[in-house]
Amino acid sequence: MAEDDDVVVVTSDGRRIRPVKSVARAVELLDQLGAHGEPMGLTELASAVGCSKTAAYNLVTTLELRGLVRKVADHRYVLGWKMLEWGEVVRLSSTFGEATRARVVSLAESTGETAMLAVLDRDTVMCVEFVESRRSVPISTFRGARQLANAGAPGQALLAFSPMSRRWRIIERLDPGGAEGLAELIGRVRADGFAAVADGAEVAIAVPVFDYTGDAVASVAIVGPRSRLPDDRITELVGVVGEAGASITQALGGADRGRIAFGA
Repeated sequence: MAEDDDVVVVTSDGRRIRPVKSVARAVELLDQLGAHGEPMGLTELASAVGCSKTAAYNLVTTLELRGLVRKVADHRYVLGWKMLEWGEVVRLSSTFGEATRARVVSLAESTGETAMLAVLDRDTVMCVEFVESRRSVPISTFRGARQLANAGAPGQALLAFSPMSRRWRIIERLDPGGAEGLAELIGRVRADGFAAVADGAEVAIAVPVFDYTGDAVASVAIVGPRSRLPDDRITELVGVVGEAGASITQALGGADRGRIAFGA
């Protein structure tokens, strides 16, 4: 992490901000604990965050006092229960709510595949609703999972229907050397009205979701193994996923712009 107090960060909506270094480092420590998935000692934390063991100790014990970190055996640390409490508050206070979840459940039941709702968070997309298929093939997606916005169908569907200025800022950050190629890909998704991406043995199909402002605020998708989602079934299911996107858009008071693109 940069030590320069004058460092300026441009956000996805174009604002220029100067991060508070101590807060940024504390958040980085929490990020590292979340990404690691197992208890971490002070030496590991200091190395991961890029600070001294003394600084890491001061950070982690302060976070421990606030319930954001827990100390476990062998002087190691994990994320605290407060994070779970905050996560539930975020979920319940979002604009999506139970009506949206019911539609994601319905999509999973009607297709027999895992269904999810994702939102754009800076240069990544995060899964915020997740309903697993009843079939036995495990899928790598889960609630809270992130991936770069250009890497999968949920992110590509969101990028394609984001305002042009935001779309270009994210594209240029994600792939500064090949922004034009990525923009062309996103343009094709916008023209089609949906994104379909095969990643190894998994296939995802996603469409955008709009709110009352007309902004693309989420994408709804199904994810399944390639063995169950060959090309002909992808074509068949695009309409089903599109109907789910239209239903969620309607629940949010939005106009179904995405359906127009692939509806005929």
